[in-house]
Amino acid sequence: KDRIEHGFALAVGRSPNEQEIELLLDLLHEEQKRFAKEPSAATALLSVGASEPTEGIPLADHAAYAIIGSVLLNLDETITKG
Repeated sequence: KDRIEHGFALAVGRSPNEQEIELLLDLLHEEQKRFAKEPSAATALLSVGASEPTEGIPLADHAAYAIIGSVLLNLDETITKG
């Protein structure tokens, strides 16, 4: 929850409300389950870009947080904040 709140605040410039936190946590858990079942999908996602996956973080968690980051950066509120 703390990571979600911190990432949201960095992207949007305000703290998330409880509904936003719940939606993002639900998405995080769904993605963690999906990537745990499909490690090749997590590897494919994390192979895009110049950064290497961080050691010590389970691949499914890393990929799920990448999805959360993508969602946060693509929110209308993030894109249009002044």
